[in-house]
Amino acid sequence: MKNILSFLMLFSVYVLAAIEINVGNKKISLPPLDGMLHASSVSQEVVNFLGQTQPSNLKTLDGYIERTDIVRLISGQDAVFDKYVIVVTPVASLSKDVTLKEFSQMKKYFRRKFDILLTKQKGIIKEFNQIKTKVEKVVPLGINYETDTFLSASMLASVRMSSNNGTAEVITQVATLNCVLIKNKLIFMYVYKKYKTENDLEWVKETGKKLVEEIIAINAVNVK
Repeated sequence: MKNILSFLMLFSVYVLAAIEINVGNKKISLPPLDGMLHASSVSQEVVNFLGQTQPSNLKTLDGYIERTDIVRLISGQDAVFDKYVIVVTPVASLSKDVTLKEFSQMKKYFRRKFDILLTKQKGIIKEFNQIKTKVEKVVPLGINYETDTFLSASMLASVRMSSNNGTAEVITQVATLNCVLIKNKLIFMYVYKKYKTENDLEWVKETGKKLVEEIIAINAVNVK
């Protein structure tokens, strides 16, 4: 227990500061998030662990994980993953800058595909609202926010997480996908929360919006 407390005291300073990540030839700052640590401030292994479910066309850059989950992981227990954030970028964005026009086209394509999926999944969503269904993979719930450089959509997702003993658990969550254009680079931030009440859906929406607003603000000041 003493070692765990020392670990938390050591990393508490990182919670108060932004962390820089490399996206191709650009440096982008990620703001702190209350009650959570940047995964990269702990170890690259934690970053890799968070990104294990991501497809190969996305590169995991960083993430946010609850301090209580870090305690569990370093003490040999399984993390609860009540809530966490994964920050990724398309692999293509590492070598290519994205213009505002291209981002606008991407948003139009995303909304069109999302609307098609939303229509197909209405029956599942109705059951979800009544808490009568077990979700498989991803069910879209709608577009939340949109600006010239930001698009947020919410969804219901089932994620398979590996445990320390080699078993896998499927966790059903509400989530937001937050697409943001920063310094001509695409950043996707997935904010996850286990679903218990409607407040959990509100949390992922507002947390995603807050993080994007802060990342836009901090990178506007610290231009490099």
